[in-house]
Amino acid sequence: MADGREKFVNSKGYWKKGSEIVASTDMSIGTKKNFHAIGNPNDGDCTLKISNVGREDIGTYYFRFEESKNSIQYNYSDTPVKVEVTEMTRVPGYSIQVNQTVTVQKGLCVTIPCTFTADHTKSFNISRGYWKSICREYVASSDKSINGTKPHFQLTGNPNNGDCTLMITGAKEQDSGKYYFRFEDGKVNRRKYSYIFNMITINVTCRFASHKCPQFPLKVFLY
Repeated sequence: MADGREKFVNSKGYWKKGSEIVASTDMSIGTKKNFHAIGNPNDGDCTLKISNVGREDIGTYYFRFEESKNSIQYNYSDTPVKVEVTEMTRVPGYSIQVNQTVTVQKGLCVTIPCTFTADHTKSFNISRGYWKSICREYVASSDKSINGTKPHFQLTGNPNNGDCTLMITGAKEQDSGKYYFRFEDGKVNRRKYSYIFNMITINVTCRFASHKCPQFPLKVFLY
């Protein structure tokens, strides 16, 4: 909220660390590659997305808002966001077997065989499996109650059998990225583990000799 309002016109948002701009809705501003201002300031949304977080991203950040129509400029430095990065360690007995890099042509299908062990075990009861993006968003799950998955991503393997096979139908350019598997055992053992040390990289290419997709002008409408 700025100037008592929640709706704005031709506004811009900036996430800053000190005087450095790390993310912005102004595409002409140079920012950090893994910081993304995905919210629309016109709607009072200043959502920040950080991908592939590293120790260099540790710090305190604040949001800056500007609306040219009413000459409003404000730094929300009194409500900063502190980013901390914790160390992650491998746990013995938890392993996964999957190709680290998978390439598929746009519009085609691919099946990625994958098996795993948890606590040195390959057989479970009432377990659940999830495939997630590097930003920890669900893309496929054996738990049908999970919302927000990608409809063309399917966990076809049965986690109860140590099978986390992933199938993608009608691959899209925006599917390119890194993904990892998360396993949760039933109510008895309470095993939970994310196999983030064995992420897979999915590359979606176009059907051209150069393997580069054609570029089209992008128009952004603010309203």
